[in-house]
Amino acid sequence: MGVRLDDHTFPFVLKACADNLSVQKGREIHGVVFKLGFDSDVFVGNTLLLFYGNCGTLKDVKRVFDEMPERDAVSWNSIIGVFSVRGFYAEAIHLFCEMNLRSGFRPNMTGLDSQVTVGNALVDVYGKCGYVEDSRRVFDEISERNGVSWNAIITSLAYLERNHDALEMFRLMIDGGVKPNSVTLSSTLPVLIGEKNIVSWNAMVANLAQNRLESAAVDLVRQMQADGEIPNSVTFTNVLPACARIGFLRPGKEIHARAIRIGSSVDLFVSNALTDMYAKCGCLNLARKVFTISLRDEVSYNILIIGYSQTTDCSESLSLFLEMGRIKGMKLDVVSYMGVISACANLAALKQGKEVHGLAVRKHLHTQLFIANSLLDFYIKCGRIDLAGKVFHQIPRRDTASWNSMILGYGMLGELTIAIDLFEAMKEDGVEYDSVSSLIQLFMFENRIQRFILRKSA
Repeated sequence: MGVRLDDHTFPFVLKACADNLSVQKGREIHGVVFKLGFDSDVFVGNTLLLFYGNCGTLKDVKRVFDEMPERDAVSWNSIIGVFSVRGFYAEAIHLFCEMNLRSGFRPNMTGLDSQVTVGNALVDVYGKCGYVEDSRRVFDEISERNGVSWNAIITSLAYLERNHDALEMFRLMIDGGVKPNSVTLSSTLPVLIGEKNIVSWNAMVANLAQNRLESAAVDLVRQMQADGEIPNSVTFTNVLPACARIGFLRPGKEIHARAIRIGSSVDLFVSNALTDMYAKCGCLNLARKVFTISLRDEVSYNILIIGYSQTTDCSESLSLFLEMGRIKGMKLDVVSYMGVISACANLAALKQGKEVHGLAVRKHLHTQLFIANSLLDFYIKCGRIDLAGKVFHQIPRRDTASWNSMILGYGMLGELTIAIDLFEAMKEDGVEYDSVSSLIQLFMFENRIQRFILRKSA
């Protein structure tokens, strides 16, 4: 296409590979970097360090670093940061000392948001090492504290069982107008005085589950039972989504059995949570059994409609969708339509998908963004880019997913010129890129690279 590659091209595309953990693509780009002689550029080298660091291939990080003919402060900061984040603390400290003693560079603030970031880290490290006075001194010296600063000092004090001081800092945080978040609460709750009860247990289970500490939430439910506390429906509705998120089937079954023993399985919220847990663990047969014997609402149906749409038994989504529509009082909502349209897309069931589309039009839901985007995906997978285009032009306010679908649709058909034109129109429309957009850019870049190499070898 006549576009010349330079040292600014590779950092851009390597960042896209890093953001999407596209290791193989990144290695291919690295090969092109080496072939075209850009491996000696420090800017490109730093981007390669970050790419391999993001992908977790530390041997490649060290190899790139060792082979760099020129390094700057960013190079040293990058490799120290990568080893530290990945838990190789001794190596990170060794590299820090080598930088300080032999490289000619001195520690600086490159790569850190601001001075407050360093202060927060010092508060945390002094607290974990037991130096509470030093932790508090650093905290007091931070001129512009943020939520992380307060969480660091509260966590440090709680860790050292300075419960009164931790609660006092929590009070000062509130008085200072800083809003506590889930991390604050998880640090503060354990230091509260008084006997644990079902409310406090449930609060901690919910806090752990909502903060992506799924294993800890499950362990806490076991611990509360070992301590003689009987879980209730609130406990189950808090912990079951945690099991669903990480595919904890066996603990989920244990919780199901416990819910049956105490009679909570008849609760609509618990049965929906159980259905969702089994569906997300890939056990649609067990999810359907819970669904069949339980009370049902729109959520119950939507869980299975979505669940079946992601399996080879997609036709069940369509059956449940139609059944839901026939039941008096049941309302087909956005989730229902998204699930059944996805099922039709996976089945390439053009006729049924068109019928669902027609129903959405009659209900005036066809221009709703999520439904419209699902229709785009459906028509593209069915090979009807013409119908996808009609849906696309009817969307009043398109988002990134809308544009990505059309660009990828034309790209898969080999219509690269139209795809590129759409990409440019997306930029002109002011739509922000996401990871898929970056992959599209990578796809276009790859095509340009291939054409460039072909021209060079011709």
